[in-house]
Amino acid sequence: MASSSEHLQPEPELRLVLLGRTGAGQSSAGDAILGGRAFRPAADAGAAARCEKLRGRVGGRQVAVVTVPDWFSSRSAPPEEARALFSSLVALSSPGPHAFLLCVPAHRPSDGEERALAALELILGPSAVTAHTLVLFTHGEEEEEEEDKEEEKEEQEEQGKKQTLEELLSTKRRDLLELVETCEGRYHVFRGFGGGGGGGGEEEEEEEKERKEKWRRKSVQELLEKVKQAVGECEDDFFTCDLYKEAEERVRERQEQLARERRERSGGEEEGPDDNKAEKKES
Repeated sequence: MASSSEHLQPEPELRLVLLGRTGAGQSSAGDAILGGRAFRPAADAGAAARCEKLRGRVGGRQVAVVTVPDWFSSRSAPPEEARALFSSLVALSSPGPHAFLLCVPAHRPSDGEERALAALELILGPSAVTAHTLVLFTHGEEEEEEEDKEEEKEEQEEQGKKQTLEELLSTKRRDLLELVETCEGRYHVFRGFGGGGGGGGEEEEEEEKERKEKWRRKSVQELLEKVKQAVGECEDDFFTCDLYKEAEERVRERQEQLARERRERSGGEEEGPDDNKAEKKES
């Protein structure tokens, strides 16, 4: 009799697409999700010009993360480059992402995020935003370490009276609240993963690294749970539309073409020796 473990199927790959303006924290968020420093920061000219995809195992599940440059901004790439970037996005996240994560620096005024959501809705359809997009609040990639330390100190001093994110959104940051409402209330907060332990000794620095790593894993797990919940509320297992279906069809056609070419090459190699024997008999 087969054991129960033999019937357990591994979870399929989880595909996440990180969107946002330049410096919004896509690379650092991707690194946080995958648990390492792998994505090139926005300051890298190459990273700012193309989509990038990396994979890793997170909580026992294969996760693919695609970072996308600021293709939606009118101040960014010209139309032909924007189309090329979007084609790259579709190809890298095919057969379709489970979630789009709109990276938004919570400490800065919103700038272009509404255009990103409008572009997603225009090109991919309303459900890309209303059912598959989550606002991911970040500190951004240009945040200085000292600002992080000062902010943490201020928060510790005001424990018990500081505003929750919900209160901040509803009282002072209506611009960010509108983004969250557009995404049906879905959001998550990433913070405190960058930087070192500061000027303490080696033991203190090691403790600080362990603390941040524990915090990272907890925050990433919470994010993936929110993505899983959003996917569970949808009819499909992941987002798809005509653009993704067309991309998948092109991939299948290319795979079939390559398979035919391999068969033809292997068939020709098998026929070669027989042809030589036939020639010898005739001679």
